[in-house]
Formats: sequence, C-alpha cells, structure tokens
Amino acid sequence: MKTYFNWLNRALFSAFLVIMAVLFFLTFSVTTFAATKTNYKAPTINSLLYYQSGSSYNAKLSWKAKKNYSYLIIRKSPGKKYKAIGRVKASSNTGVYYDKNIGPHAQYTYSVRRVISKQKYSKYDSAGISLCANPKVTVTCGNLYSNIKWTKVKGASNYRVYRKNSKTGKYSLIAKCDSSSTSYKDYYYKNVSKDKLNDNVFLDPSNNDFVYTVRAQVKKRINSRSPYKYSYSLYLRDGDFHLESPSIVTVTENEETATIKWGTVPNADGYEVLSKDTDNNWEVVKKVKSSSLYNPSENVTEQCDVPKSDWYSVRAYSEKNGENSYSGYDTDFTTANRKYDDNILWIGDSITYGSPYYRYKDSSGISPEWHMFTIPNRVNQLTGNIKTAALVNETEGTKTHYYNPSIPGSTYYTPIYKYVNSVPMTKPQLNNGTLRELPFNDGDKTKFNRRRITTQVVAPIAEGKTPAINNTLGTLENSTSIEDYDVVVLSAGTNDYLDCAPLGSKSDWSRSIDNFDSNGCKEISFFITDENNPEFNPSFNVNTFYGAYNTIMKHIENASRNRVAAGKKPIKVVSVDLFYSDRTYSYKKLTNRFITPNDVSKVNGLGEGGHTLTDYQNCINTLNSIWNDSPYIKVYTFHTNSLNIVTSKNCPFTSSDNLHFTKYVYCQFGNKIADFLINNVFSDLFVVDIPEDETSEEVTSEIEETENNIPESEDKSNNIDVTDEVIESDEEFETDITEDLTDNTSHE
Repeated sequence: MKTYFNWLNRALFSAFLVIMAVLFFLTFSVTTFAATKTNYKAPTINSLLYYQSGSSYNAKLSWKAKKNYSYLIIRKSPGKKYKAIGRVKASSNTGVYYDKNIGPHAQYTYSVRRVISKQKYSKYDSAGISLCANPKVTVTCGNLYSNIKWTKVKGASNYRVYRKNSKTGKYSLIAKCDSSSTSYKDYYYKNVSKDKLNDNVFLDPSNNDFVYTVRAQVKKRINSRSPYKYSYSLYLRDGDFHLESPSIVTVTENEETATIKWGTVPNADGYEVLSKDTDNNWEVVKKVKSSSLYNPSENVTEQCDVPKSDWYSVRAYSEKNGENSYSGYDTDFTTANRKYDDNILWIGDSITYGSPYYRYKDSSGISPEWHMFTIPNRVNQLTGNIKTAALVNETEGTKTHYYNPSIPGSTYYTPIYKYVNSVPMTKPQLNNGTLRELPFNDGDKTKFNRRRITTQVVAPIAEGKTPAINNTLGTLENSTSIEDYDVVVLSAGTNDYLDCAPLGSKSDWSRSIDNFDSNGCKEISFFITDENNPEFNPSFNVNTFYGAYNTIMKHIENASRNRVAAGKKPIKVVSVDLFYSDRTYSYKKLTNRFITPNDVSKVNGLGEGGHTLTDYQNCINTLNSIWNDSPYIKVYTFHTNSLNIVTSKNCPFTSSDNLHFTKYVYCQFGNKIADFLINNVFSDLFVVDIPEDETSEEVTSEIEETENNIPESEDKSNNIDVTDEVIESDEEFETDITEDLTDNTSHE
C-alpha cells in the first residue's frame, strides 16, 4: 500500500509539473499581458498601415527599435485582451511586422514588447494602435472638376485623397482634408497637366480616365509629450471612376449579320453589344474585350459582327473593387427607318461640326475619318437616305448623302473691322471710312478667330462652289448648290452672342465698294444711311444678326424657287434652337448664356453688347415666323431645351467644355433630331404652286436682285422659356500608394 501511495504521489507530482509547464507556456506565448513588472520602457509605435496586396489584406506595424533586438508583437480584438502573435528581430532602428491575410474588415489593435530574456519583457503601450476602416468612395466627373465624396471613419483625424491616370496607373496624393470633410473637388486647371485639358481648363468627361480613392488617417499620442502614432486605413484599390457610355459610330447591315462600330471609352475592360429580343427587351448578343488602351487624342473605335436586328446598342463594363460595373447605353439606335432619300445640307458652327471630335481611328490605328461623333452623322445613320448616286458624303453602312460644311468658331454675321492699315479706329472714324478686312485664310481681327457662315459658307454653296475649308477641318470639296438639297438645317448663332453681334436697327451699315489693296487685303467702304436711300437695305446687311440670317434665308428661298420652277420639291428649312451653354468669357465660371448679357469689352469693343442668348433666339424666332410666310420655303423649329438633354443642372457632365457636347450627348441630340425629321419634316407633303408668269430663268441667287419685301423686324415678343501619402512597401507586398509618415497634414 505504501508503494502504491508513493507511486501515486510521484504521478500527481508529474502531472502537476506538466500542468505548470503548459500554464507557463500559455502565459508567455498566447495569454494576456497585464501586470508584468519591469523597468524597461515600452517601444514607441510609429504607424500601422492597412492595405491590400492582390487578393490578400494585410497590416504593417512599425515602431522605433534597436538593431538586433527582438520584439514580441501582441494583438487584441475589440473587448478582448492582448495575445502574442509573433516575434521578430529588428534589422534596423525601425522594427517592422506584417500581419497577413487578416481580411478586409479586421478590427485589431496592436502593441509591441521588447524581449529582454526568455521570460522577461519590457513594458508596452496598453492603448496600442488600431486598424482603421476604409471610407466608401463615390466620384462624379464633370468637365471642370471631379467631385470625390466619402463616408466618415470613426476617429479619423484627416482624409487623404489620391488620384491616378487610368486603372493601370499609380496613385498620387492630391489633397489632405480635415476630419470634418466628406468631399473634395479636384479642379483640373489647378492639379492636372495642361496637355490633358481643353483650353487649359476643361477635362472632357468622354476622355476622363482618372481613378480616385480616399484613405483615412488616425493620429493619436499617449500624452502631450509623447510622439504621435499614425494609423492609415485600408483604401479601395479601384476607388471610383467615371465609365462613359459608348456611342455607336456606324452599323453596316448584311442579310443576316450587322457590323457594329463604336467609340471606345476610358477605364473599360470590355464592351457588351446589345439588341432587342422578340419581346422588345434588350439582351447581350456579344461580349468584346478591350483590344487597346484608350487614347483620347485618336478616338479609337472597336467593332464586331452580331446577328442582324432593328435595334442596337453598346455598353462598357469594368471591374471595380471585385465587382463588375456597367455604363449606361443608348436605347434609341434603330435601323428600322433607313428609308428616306431627302438630301440634307447642314449649316452650323462647332456644335454641328462635332467639336472637339474631329476624327477617329479604328482599333488597327488606321482609316482616319471625319465627323463621326456628330449630330449629322447620327441622323444619317438612323434615317438612311439610301440612294444609288452619292451627292457628297457617303456614310459607311447607310450610303447616306449629306453635306456638313459647318465651321468651328463661326458666326452668322460678318463684323465691321476696326483696323485701317493695322491702326485701331475709334468709333467716330468709322463714318465714311475705309475699313480693312483680312484675307480669307487669316481669320479676322476680333478677339476670336472666326469664320462667317453667311459670306464664307452659304454664299459659295449657293454658287456651287466649295465653302471655307482648311486642312484641319476635313471638309469635302463641293460642286453642289443649295438647289441640290431637300432639307437645309440651320444650327448656329451662339458665337454671334459671344462676339456681340449687333441685332440690327434702322440705321445700319451697307456695303458699297469691294476691291483689294496691294497687300491682298479687301478694302470695304461703308456708309451710314437710312431707309429713304434706295441703295440701303438693312434687311440683308450681313453686319447685323438680323441681316445675316435674312441673307441666308433669301439664298435658300432663291434656290427653292429654282427647284420648284424645275419641277422639284421646295426646300424645307429646319431651324435648330440655340443650345444651352454655361460658358461665356471666363471658362472657370458657370454662366448661363440665356440670361447673361454679352460684353463688348471682351471682343475688343467690336459689336453691340448687353444682349443675352435669349435675345438672339428671339431674333431667330421672329425671322422664322416671317420667312414661313414665303410660298417657296417652309420653316420647322426643333426645340433643343425642352428635351432636357443639356441643362443648368447637368451641363458640366454632358458637355466637354460647357459649350460643346460629349460624344454620347452629340448622338443623343442626333437621335432626337432624326426622330423630328421623320415625324415632322420628311413626311410633310409641302408643295408650291408655280405662278404661270415665273420661270427658273427669272430667279437669281444674287441678293441684290431679289425683291426687297422682307422688312426688318424688332418684334421681341416670342420669348423662349429658359429654366433652367507613403504606404511603405516591402518587396513581398504590392501597393500603389506611398505614404509620408510625418505630421504634415494640411487642410483644404
């Protein structure tokens, strides 16, 4: 029995030793650290960075260390006690520890103890340093700035805003915002290279490849004498960015298939081609991966073949923070109405021309084309105009026939130039003076280089000549006259407002002498007279807005009279209302042209200031009403502002520069004008009875020989309704933000 108790005592003692060993191990490896008595100071924590590397989420802890000393890393969850998770030996005066694969929603707090011996440790910072949650980011990209918004992070001391060029770029810190901020506006003219901007101010939403993200920073210290410790939040690798809706350029149909060509958009990983099924619902018929990086200077296109349908569209897709995001898409592109044979002449300015999208290239980098992202091209893609003989332009897929000699930066009116032998003239000197008009290819001496629609476009076409062109415009040579067109679209006037074109009055300027001096400059003599002078005809004075518009309409009427006399249909005139614009003379300010008076001091004092865009629209309305009484032409008005495509609320997002539209919006207007033409113009059986005593030989296109029966009108009653830092990286880990771990926070 005694032997048994001795054995039992030894067994119990052995078990006790095992238990004590286990408890010792747990105490110094995984259990809590609460009251270790030591005289060694706690290591000073520098920073904690939460970051993503590939699909792994990690934390990087750093502290002030001594080279070759060992340190114990401890960690706790909310409401729990610290546990040891690792031990490292410092290789420099900064200790670093990586806690890997902790997931995207970790809420750990970390601290550090210096290892003195196997069972002896230094003190530690009991408050430690905690991981910081990432802000959720949303971005809206306008043409003047991007507005970056984020959710607040508890305890954040400030927020750091980052931007990179494209999804494959590297983030750069662009702003530091205080703890109360939840948004930041990135004005491009302050922070972006000028070669990326239009007019050194605007970034076209069609070309905006910027990606933004936000990281929160928590800055704390133990007391007023201790250094700060910084915790940097996780950030969304793909942040947020704008994904523009693509625009179809052409659709070429065969018996069973169709070739769709569209413009690429920045940040797209690929595209989905859509068509309508038998239930009239949109469905994906093909998925196309992006074949090239987006190049805004070349307007690259993609294309593919799909089953033939009446309805087509394209949308872009892009992976964003692990999920697919999609652009919007056009729901109005149909080939069902490609049956009209009306020839269309487009007379307009940079908006009709399609600025700033002069040409595009396909994905192979060849085949430059003109005028693809324009209202005229979209109209002709939708209406067809399928004929056997080309008039001027033949658009791929439809054999569309139209002519678009519109000139960027043009006005209806032709100004009176204020220079004689390069010396500025004062206003009194204009009376009975000789004024110089610059040669055709040199523009004129207004503040802006302009072309003049009345004299440089309409007048040459009326004579079957090529209008004003140069190598940068891509305007085709012309041998047609106005008489060759069934429909003439007039869409200009906004530059007349900007250049302070005189509206017109009873005392006006009239041309009397035309010749060239020895320098090749045209000398024009003007005189002031009144309506009693038989040589005076203010109605057709191209130096006023009324007169210029009247002159254009008279050219069209003359051409229509000749058509009617030759047994053809009379000409239909489509007058497009002036488009909404939020830009006047200061590009950095939003100013509604419809309610903002123009300023003659901004155009070298040339012209007549004080008029709003509404005033010019009222002039157009008045004259359209008068000319609609002509038996030879009919005027149809296309109202642009009631469509709410571009408004005071969305202009910075639907336009490239608060005047010209984005690619997508050009096509949206094209859809609407096409619909207007189909339902109101092409289908209208407008005919003219030819007077028995009138023959085509009696009709001339010379304004001076026409009947002067159209009075100048000052009726302004037809008002239009205008509402309108560094994440330090170890070679093992990926990161594309670098943080500056210093206390240099600024507030903006």
